[in-house]
Amino acid sequence: MTAAIALFGTSADPPTVGHGSILRWLGDRFEGVVVWVADNPFKQHRAPLPHRAAMMERAIADVRNPRVVLHQEFSRPRTVETLALVAARWPDRPLVLAVGTDVVGQIPSWYRAAEVLQRAELLVMPRAGVSLSPETVAQLEALGGKLHWASAEVPPVSSTGYRDRGDRASVIPSVAAYIEREGLY
Repeated sequence: MTAAIALFGTSADPPTVGHGSILRWLGDRFEGVVVWVADNPFKQHRAPLPHRAAMMERAIADVRNPRVVLHQEFSRPRTVETLALVAARWPDRPLVLAVGTDVVGQIPSWYRAAEVLQRAELLVMPRAGVSLSPETVAQLEALGGKLHWASAEVPPVSSTGYRDRGDRASVIPSVAAYIEREGLY
């Protein structure tokens, strides 16, 4: 187990069993896993942020690992702002930002991308059907990025699949119940 803190920010609209499997994998390998739900400035969100955070609380409870904790106070639209807050809270701990292969290619266009890559190493989480090109890896490394590859097995589900097709198997029962009770999606 590493002393580094794993960071997992997501828009989670809604959180899926895929998010849960990532959190389990991280919780088994890191002393601390900091999770937050944020508004992605590049996406339209169907559920308001407070609902998405409440659903993530349920997903984390299902993980049943005290090292995996929702820290919604770190939620910011820009990752560099979140990293500054986390680094101020745990100044002596290395930070590892867990990012899916579907998102990691966007990092060079992020606000203050080089600073993001300076503050945290990247842990690339697999996403079914999405690969990372050697050019993207080279671009991230040129910006100072240190990349690691997760060996996690993540189910091939997505929040979009749930929203578009109502695939109930892609969310845990407590999240499905919350969605139904609140009339989301």
